[in-house]
Amino acid sequence: MVPEMQPLATELVDVLSQIEQSKEPPRPWLSGYFIDSAMMRIAALGERLGKQIGPAKPLGPEVPNAVNSMKHAVDAGITEGWEVRFAHVLRDAEVLWPILAKAVPGSSEAAV
Repeated sequence: MVPEMQPLATELVDVLSQIEQSKEPPRPWLSGYFIDSAMMRIAALGERLGKQIGPAKPLGPEVPNAVNSMKHAVDAGITEGWEVRFAHVLRDAEVLWPILAKAVPGSSEAAV
């Protein structure tokens, strides 16, 4: 998924202006912020749990690849786009749940 760059540039100026004025940005921007944050946390947790509990790489490639792009690519992967979709994020969160339950005994029951 690759965004159209010209509308993105205009939209970015508008959104930053709203934030500067302490106004809430549009919902799609907030959604993007929260999904990016979730992906970063899921990737980090997957890496840590993979090293401590196993399997070594519990996540599919889409979420970690998108996170690495956000962290290391000059344009955060915007011009190439990402292969990750919301379904990948949900899948990886579901994969991590039982591994996290092994790492933190009693956590499954407390969350229900």
